[in-house]
Amino acid sequence: MDRSVSGIYQLEARTRLARPIFGDATRAGFPSPAEDYIEGMIDLNRALIIHPLQTYFARVEGDSMVDAGIPDGSFVAFDTHIESGDKDIVIASVNDDFCIKTLMESDERLWLEPANEAHPPIEITEDTDFRIVGCVTFVFHWVARVYVPGYRLVRCR
Repeated sequence: MDRSVSGIYQLEARTRLARPIFGDATRAGFPSPAEDYIEGMIDLNRALIIHPLQTYFARVEGDSMVDAGIPDGSFVAFDTHIESGDKDIVIASVNDDFCIKTLMESDERLWLEPANEAHPPIEITEDTDFRIVGCVTFVFHWVARVYVPGYRLVRCR
């Protein structure tokens, strides 16, 4: 079975950390002094999380979703309150294994589609122990050349 989710983490809802947000769009060209363009502050917990008590994070393991912009080692936020539908990226439980895939629905079948041709789809049949755990709301991963882990993870029990 595909075990593309290696851990699920609960949101610390009381955590707040406002960071500067730039007023102008960030260009990919010549850099300019950032301090001149600070518009205000943004708290990513409040700006990105709609349902704090139903939002969790998962660490992605493997390359089955790379073509959807979700490489190995990424973290995804998923909301257990949002109803998932056709073509949503979901965290699913399939025969007691967690995975991240694109939910695909048609009149006659239901399956989980990877975003990498090297991996087969997961067909959902009457005999499959299947449930959608949550709808993926955003993805984040480290892009700097130097990786300095500074976050604390609390594993759900």
